[in-house]
Amino acid sequence: MFFQSLIVRIKSLAHARQIIAGLNKEFWIGHFLIMVSTVLGVYLAAHSGLKTAVQFDAITSDKDNYYLRANLKDEIVYNIGVTERIIKQIEKYGTFDRKNYPKFQSYVMDTMKEQSNTLKTPNIILSGTLQYYDRVERLFDQRKRHHFNYPELAKKLRKEIDDYKKNILSVIDKDQEELKARLAEAGVTLY
Repeated sequence: MFFQSLIVRIKSLAHARQIIAGLNKEFWIGHFLIMVSTVLGVYLAAHSGLKTAVQFDAITSDKDNYYLRANLKDEIVYNIGVTERIIKQIEKYGTFDRKNYPKFQSYVMDTMKEQSNTLKTPNIILSGTLQYYDRVERLFDQRKRHHFNYPELAKKLRKEIDDYKKNILSVIDKDQEELKARLAEAGVTLY
C-alpha cells in the first residue's frame, strides 16, 4: 500500500514537471506582467482614491468654516449694533437703561464651543472676539458700579467698537474672502 501511494505521487510529480516544462518564456513573462500591472493598478487606484478623499475633506472643511465664520460675523455685527444704539442713547440723553436694549446674542459663540471647526478659525478672530465681549461687559459692569459716568462709558464703548472693527472684523472679512475664493476655485457654490 505504501509503495503504491509512493508510485502514484512520483507519477503525479512527473506529470506536473511535464506541464511546467511545456510552458515557455512568453507564458511566464506574460503572467509576471499581469501580476505587476495588477499590483500597480491597485496602488494607483488607492492613491487616487485617497487624494480625492483628502480633497473632498478639505473642501467640506472650508465650506463649514466659511458658514461658521459668516454666522459669527453676523452675531458680532448684531451685538455691535446694540452697543451703538446704547451709545446714541447716551449721546442724546446722557443716560440709558440696559433693560431697554436686547441682550447680546451669543448663540454662535456658544455653539462654537462644541464644533471641531472652531479650532480651525484663526486665533486672532477667536481671541479678539472673546476679548471684545469681555471688555464691553466689563465696561457695563464698571458703569453699574459708578466707576465713571455715562458719557465716559459711551467714549470707551466707541473705542472698543472702532478697535474691533479695525483689528478683528477686517480679519474676518479677509478670511471669508480667502475661503470664498478657494471654494469658488473648487466649484462650490455658497448661499
